[in-house]
Amino acid sequence: MKNIIRKNLNGSRLAHLRTLGVVAAVLALPAEAMAQTGAQSAKPPSEINLNIPAGAAVPSQVNPTATGGLPAKTMSANPDVARIDALRFRAIVGSPSVTDTVLGDTGGWRGKLADYGIGVNGLLSGTFTFNTMNQPQQTYGATRYVGQTPEFDSSNDYLALTYDLGHAGVQGGLLTLMGCTSASTNGTYPHGVRICQAYLDQQLFNNHFDIQIGYLENSFQYTNTYVGGSLASGTLGPNATLPTEMGFSGAGDGAPAVNLTVDEGNFYDRAGVQRAANLHGTVYESQVANPYGFQFNESGDGVLFIDEIGYRQFSSPGKLNTWVRVDGAVNTSHYTAYKGGKSSGGGVFALADHQFTQPDPSKPRRGLYAGASWMWADPNIVAYSQYYEARIYDVGPFASRPNDQVAFVANMTGVSQGYRLQLREKGYGTSTQIVQLTASYTYHIAAGVFFTGGFIYAIHPSPYHDDAMGDPILFKGVLSVYF
Repeated sequence: MKNIIRKNLNGSRLAHLRTLGVVAAVLALPAEAMAQTGAQSAKPPSEINLNIPAGAAVPSQVNPTATGGLPAKTMSANPDVARIDALRFRAIVGSPSVTDTVLGDTGGWRGKLADYGIGVNGLLSGTFTFNTMNQPQQTYGATRYVGQTPEFDSSNDYLALTYDLGHAGVQGGLLTLMGCTSASTNGTYPHGVRICQAYLDQQLFNNHFDIQIGYLENSFQYTNTYVGGSLASGTLGPNATLPTEMGFSGAGDGAPAVNLTVDEGNFYDRAGVQRAANLHGTVYESQVANPYGFQFNESGDGVLFIDEIGYRQFSSPGKLNTWVRVDGAVNTSHYTAYKGGKSSGGGVFALADHQFTQPDPSKPRRGLYAGASWMWADPNIVAYSQYYEARIYDVGPFASRPNDQVAFVANMTGVSQGYRLQLREKGYGTSTQIVQLTASYTYHIAAGVFFTGGFIYAIHPSPYHDDAMGDPILFKGVLSVYF
């Protein structure tokens, strides 16, 4: 790595040192302030809003071929498209190419903005979930899982503005400002509009080093639990809520953070420090504690330390896609422990995906994939402490439908013993685990427009349980429109 750094400093040392000087000054600001936020105690994040499993999408958090801070590997061969695509916000869950959006570059408007270093992209989405079985719409007097009562949600909508700092003399820098909105008929997601991301992403040393600093949705920067890595086609099936429980800032809920990535070939290491997400949950944070997204500190929240080590090879003619990543996280927030007192805690997450076939080298992403996930979090402080998932999916299952996707996902979420005991003390029946079997199809309707529909068979769909609840078969439909 030292040889790479020495090599790339030639001819650009002063520019890099100026950038590093600015970054170092900013880095000194958040650490002390975030370290003070864990001074007060709070409840576990799941004590406030536990009606998550069954038909829930992970709001944690599209073109899956975009690595955070390293888009040079995925640029279009068309230079006019590539320079516009380079202005997409940088994340492991990216946004689609300008060629696959509703507005595109009609009339050259995006190209004209790109002349000034400005990028614009956004997403509007809606999800409808309902139980196809004749089963109770409430358990113990309330809705206990997504879809028990017919529900409409919108949780990933955003408008992102970016600015290429190369136009101001800082090569490799990209500023991002993003506003988000969400809504839910049953209160699963918060209501309102807020600033969810505002950050600098600076690449250095020929893109081998990347730093992000500002307000970040770290669910878009770590793990990537979506099937195929894509928001457009990957929300049905996964139910991995453990990263959110451990304090990762999720979709629509940015938090002050600093992420550093070192990339060498296909290997990378991404480490970060973030003000932990509010312990009372997403709805409380977005509607009570920080409704507009500007608040730096939140009472009771500590510091989240994250590290992800991974190997990623993108699809190309003759090369199959492989992505393996392992994350560790420690949250210093003062959780109310199930065993009594206050406690910090941690978690470990491991995910892997591999492409097994490539029927058309001219469209290298097409093919059959399989993947698996394993997650663990401290059962003394979280409601869901274990997660297992197996998935198989086909990108472009038909030659005439290269952007469609068919997927089959099976997962199991383990309910922590401490949480079950807490529910039983209140007179509720409980489930030890939640099992879901999902079959879905994503149809690429037109440029920028995707519809994903599927069925979810949920065995014990909630940690709350009684015999009348039954095992539902849910239908879920997601419409996504990128512009």
